[in-house]
Amino acid sequence: MTKHIITIDGPVASGKSVVGKLVATAMNYLCLDSGLFYRAAAWACLKDSISVNDSTLAEVAVLRSRFEFVVGQMRHRGSPIAAKELQSEAVAQAASKIATYSDIRRELTYRMQIAIRNDSYVVSGRDAGTVIAPNAALKVFLWADVPERAARVKAADSPLEISRYAGILRDVKERDSQDSERQHDPLKHTDDMYAIDTTRMTASDVAGEIVA
Repeated sequence: MTKHIITIDGPVASGKSVVGKLVATAMNYLCLDSGLFYRAAAWACLKDSISVNDSTLAEVAVLRSRFEFVVGQMRHRGSPIAAKELQSEAVAQAASKIATYSDIRRELTYRMQIAIRNDSYVVSGRDAGTVIAPNAALKVFLWADVPERAARVKAADSPLEISRYAGILRDVKERDSQDSERQHDPLKHTDDMYAIDTTRMTASDVAGEIVA
């Protein structure tokens, strides 16, 4: 069977992870969210009480870590890592920090490339089409207006408090700047990517446009 890779890049809350899963299901591909690798690396550091603020210690901890991605699931020494642990706020903050370290990015990129080498995958992230799978058969870039993306981040809370929304709006803008201006593997929309404005689209609509 011929292996095909589709990459979906985009800023925070552009819909790439949800759309990636929908596209993978529709096409009977496997799905890899690059953010999961950074969370697993952060989880490994915190599990061993390694400070992610110390780049040297964090890099050594990640290089020695034994987590792996097996058929859509992150595992450590053969056992699944609980999703709730990877989604914790502490892990999220630590993941953002270690994502700035070049050696860790290089190691995780290598692990992701190994994970997708034998099967068809939809890979979502911020450098999926530029670094992880630059030779992908199809590259997609999703984006949406900042106010819409801030509303998506806040959507889990109800009602939508204006004061809370204003803070999230600032956070989204700051995250955009960090992602696009970081020294190592910044978020890029390249000429070979098919761009979709998801501002007024559902995730199903976006997935349908990609699959069509």
